Amino acid sequence: MAIHDNLRLLSQRFWGLTRREQLLLLAVVAILLLAVFFIIHLQIERNAQTIQRKTEDKIKKLDRIEKLTGNYYLGQKRREYFENKLEKTLPGLTSHVEQAATQAKIEISSITPRADAFIDGENILERSVELTLTDVTLESLVAFLKTCEEGPGIVFIKQLRIEPRPQNVLTCWITVATYSKKT
Repeated sequence: MAIHDNLRLLSQRFWGLTRREQLLLLAVVAILLLAVFFIIHLQIERNAQTIQRKTEDKIKKLDRIEKLTGNYYLGQKRREYFENKLEKTLPGLTSHVEQAATQAKIEISSITPRADAFIDGENILERSVELTLTDVTLESLVAFLKTCEEGPGIVFIKQLRIEPRPQNVLTCWITVATYSKKT
């Protein structure tokens, strides 16, 4: 009942004011209500902007995590692929290189095996050969390099030096390496 009594008292006092005082009081109340409304509105807008900024930051982080996860799985697949290829040993690097040269219709001027080397704490064995090719066309060289690297196991062209010669031919010095697990 106290609220009802207070409202009745305020109503009586309001109607007891002059018309001008009533208008001024209503204007002050309206201004106060507008001020409160704008303060609340600004606070809500500021909070909404903060939430939106945080959401955008989280989305960026999630995108980055998705990208890293994708890169991780891609790296895992690639590692598994190379580990499987490491299990397959190339029977003879020299014979493989000679066979690739025959398929590409190239004559090898010289072929020199290099000393075996261990990589990764002596877990992986690297075998390599150095070869010289003279009077080779670019198309034949590309075919040879592609055939070389398509062998069983892991075979890479480790080093390639090309010197152009007259009549559109090349002289090439190539190091071909193969890798296998130490047995």
